[in-house]
Amino acid sequence: MLLAIVVISSTFFYVTTYVYGYEIKPLINYPLSTIVVTAVISALIMYAAIRARNTVIRALAIGSYSSMAGGVIFTIALPAWTLVLLLIALPLYDIVMVYRGATWQVSHGAL
Repeated sequence: MLLAIVVISSTFFYVTTYVYGYEIKPLINYPLSTIVVTAVISALIMYAAIRARNTVIRALAIGSYSSMAGGVIFTIALPAWTLVLLLIALPLYDIVMVYRGATWQVSHGAL
């Protein structure tokens, strides 16, 4: 239940900040579309975070809502393409550092 609250609230905050910050007219003209977009994204993230058997997909889902929470802060300050790249790059970087970074440190005697 807590996961659902966090995912839905951060996704809703991210979507609404993005829609109104960049004045995306099709979504502003139909306010319920923002709720629908939020519901779809939240459902996909929660399904992938809970039910996915692939560890990478699960990590991407968890990393995506973590990135959204931080991404909301930069929504107004950065261009849209930069935010999209951040939402893609941060979870990938996290996965690489968690799974490959530890292997590199062990093989080089850092641990």
